[in-house]
Amino acid sequence: MESLQAYGGNIKQPDTENVSLGEFSQQILLGVTGSNGAGKGVFVAYLKEKYGASHYSVRDYLVQSLKEQGLPTDRPAMRSLANSIRNNQYGAFIIEALCKQAQQEPGIVIIESIRNPMEIDFLKQWNAKSKLVAIDAPQELRYQRAIGRSSSTDAIDFETFQAQEASEWINDDPKAQQVGVCMQRADITLMNAGGLRDFQRAIDAWLYSAYQLSPTQL
Repeated sequence: MESLQAYGGNIKQPDTENVSLGEFSQQILLGVTGSNGAGKGVFVAYLKEKYGASHYSVRDYLVQSLKEQGLPTDRPAMRSLANSIRNNQYGAFIIEALCKQAQQEPGIVIIESIRNPMEIDFLKQWNAKSKLVAIDAPQELRYQRAIGRSSSTDAIDFETFQAQEASEWINDDPKAQQVGVCMQRADITLMNAGGLRDFQRAIDAWLYSAYQLSPTQL
């Protein structure tokens, strides 16, 4: 597994105002995992804006399902539904559904977020060139970011935040959420502990190194 330190200040940061995929015009499938509040949404938004990425979200899938059932859409409800789907269907059911939706999309396709090792296994079988990206940051910083989002799933105190994270991190049930295990299996871990532009530069450096993405010459 690579880390952000592998792409430090010695690497020239490419300008990504406009991006050409060049020889990588076929689909680049990126699974995204990471701790709560680390910046997965920031990663997704940046790739959509600067790289023209397409985005398919497990969270959106679960929220829509809960709304259709008239159920609350808080974090415990989403976790419960996701675990139920994995147990009643199979471990990668949601990820497979999203991959099928995305299979005709060109360029970068993001599947976010991966929370069980079975989902990683499916991604690798679906697209052997797929990569798993982990986003992380210190816990207290992540909590402050989560609170700042003002989402119904994030309106909790720090102790509850810690407890929810612990329940999702490692689990004896192989079909339950195991974010910690998924992060350990990531191809790249990007730390989002500084400013926004620092994080964006780290994203640029990794994509340049991994896929040789370069800006379109104006």
